[in-house]
Amino acid sequence: MRLGSHDDARQLLKTYNITYPTAYAKEDDFLREYTVQGMPTTVFFTPDGRTFKKVTGFFPEDELRKEVMALLDASDRLQALP
Repeated sequence: MRLGSHDDARQLLKTYNITYPTAYAKEDDFLREYTVQGMPTTVFFTPDGRTFKKVTGFFPEDELRKEVMALLDASDRLQALP
């Protein structure tokens, strides 16, 4: 599976003025494992490594912040369980 080059990813970040931390998959194992079908794809993980949510396509920073807060809240609830 090939979704584009590293330069393509950089151009996408520049086009959408994305300044929050991002990553680029050098190998396609991640793409297959998480069923990545487009750029960009955002995958949120719980502290124990489980997938919390996956979003394909442009993801505005304010929405990203909401999802991060939801993940933190869910993580806090999990840690509070006996």
